[in-house]
Amino acid sequence: MKAKWLLLTKIQLTEFFGINKLRHSDDARVKRRVAGAAAVFVLAAAVILFYVVLTAIAFARMGMNDCLPSLAVAFAAITVFIFGLLKGGNTLFATKDYDAVMSLPVKKRDVIVSRLVCTYIAELLFCAIFIIPVSVVYFIYLPQGLNAADLFTIFAAFLFTPLLPMILSVAIGTVLAALTAKFRYKSLAQAILAILLFIGLMAASFALSYSSASDAADSAADMNSVFDLIVRNIYPPALFVLYTMQGKVWGIFAFIGISVAAAAVFVFVISAFYAKINARLTAGVSKGKFKIGSVRTASSFSALLKKECKRLFTSPAYLMNGAAGSAMLLVFTILMLISDPIGTIVGAAAQEGVALPSVGYAAAAMCMLFAGMTLASAASLSMEGKSRWIMFSLPVSARKIFMAKALVNFILAVPTAIFFSAVACVQAEADVFTWILSLAAPIAFAAFISVAGVFLNYKFPKYEWTNERAALKNSIPALILSFGDLIIGIGIFILCLFLNDLAFIPVLAMTILSIAGCIALFVYFGKVRLVEGETAPAAQRADMPPGRKL
Repeated sequence: MKAKWLLLTKIQLTEFFGINKLRHSDDARVKRRVAGAAAVFVLAAAVILFYVVLTAIAFARMGMNDCLPSLAVAFAAITVFIFGLLKGGNTLFATKDYDAVMSLPVKKRDVIVSRLVCTYIAELLFCAIFIIPVSVVYFIYLPQGLNAADLFTIFAAFLFTPLLPMILSVAIGTVLAALTAKFRYKSLAQAILAILLFIGLMAASFALSYSSASDAADSAADMNSVFDLIVRNIYPPALFVLYTMQGKVWGIFAFIGISVAAAAVFVFVISAFYAKINARLTAGVSKGKFKIGSVRTASSFSALLKKECKRLFTSPAYLMNGAAGSAMLLVFTILMLISDPIGTIVGAAAQEGVALPSVGYAAAAMCMLFAGMTLASAASLSMEGKSRWIMFSLPVSARKIFMAKALVNFILAVPTAIFFSAVACVQAEADVFTWILSLAAPIAFAAFISVAGVFLNYKFPKYEWTNERAALKNSIPALILSFGDLIIGIGIFILCLFLNDLAFIPVLAMTILSIAGCIALFVYFGKVRLVEGETAPAAQRADMPPGRKL
């Protein structure tokens, strides 16, 4: 008889990757969506693969080929941890299938292990995009070529790379859930604590990067500084992989032992409190005595906007995912106020008699890049889940529903964007035109990302989920917008540096295109008709007015 955690894992994996829906659905739209999602993932993996290979070749040509495996392990682990924390870090509690699963003849440890294994497999596939291509480059540049010892070390490191950062992110989510379980507004408190932790980690990382960059300028050892920052300072466990590649065989076994021990201790400890934490998180909290008051009226759009704000701020995973770009932009702005990097660059150029009008526009491009990482709207429709039919049966237009969701994302992104742009313009001693364009460009781009997120989520929804994290982490719209934002932001930044006096052209062009995109999507939303079909339970379909479908 198979272990019960294996059976639970198999069931959850088929749902996690949409295999059951693809196998048993007769709807051609479902198969097209799955095929489209697979194509997007393949394209994103190809883009990441390209940049990873270029970076690995650069390190190998600088004589740092022996450092590549440990560098790949460290970078993959850091990415897994950041994204795990970004998605809320909590994959174990308050899931919709908790009562059904716990009613089965299984142990709590089996449930916990099965959920962790599902997350581990997904993270392992993500790590493969980093570690496998870097390993190929490593063996190509290795003088003695492919050998069994190095191959075993890299394969073992690959298998256990996602385990420790995954456990750390889940453990942090568990601690936050336990600390806030008795709070009246526990979801909001958990979200605020998670964002503060994320901001603190980002600030510490940027501070280390700034310190290492200063050291590199003195020692002319940029590559070594990058390696020291990522491996030695941020993720020291990767040093065990480096030791093994240098001939110390015990290193890889120490790496494996630390990862497995962390997972075992976490499962053992959390099993004792699993039911209690779930009970407290799912229990309702009294919000005070009822008081008779006057009835206030509001427009339908105001009601929708209030509903979206409440939905965002009562979900830690949703808020963390949506506010990531704004949090990073806030950290950047605070660090700029402390170190004044733009003012230093402009001042140094002025002493050499060189004017740098492009600095302000390059800063605007970076602001657009991080403002575009605020992607709450990209999952706003999916977050409705099984209760979406209620909203779609309301006597309001699809445009009004979509714009309310987009406006929440816009409000989340704009304040930090304005703050960053204002500080950058002051430090760059910008003229009036630069001020206007530096403020207008991020605002217009944030507006476009907001409406584009709703549009893509309308095209690629994910309504069937048992944990909010599944709707957020497996979001095709967020993936498309993240890579599109990265390409656009970095592309405009590079153009600004090269064009100098004409640096305003790409920023102005992107501002105009963003406004045009907003107008086009606004018009398109007016043509959308929400229809029923498979989106509402059968019992409610007969009660919906004709033509109200999705």
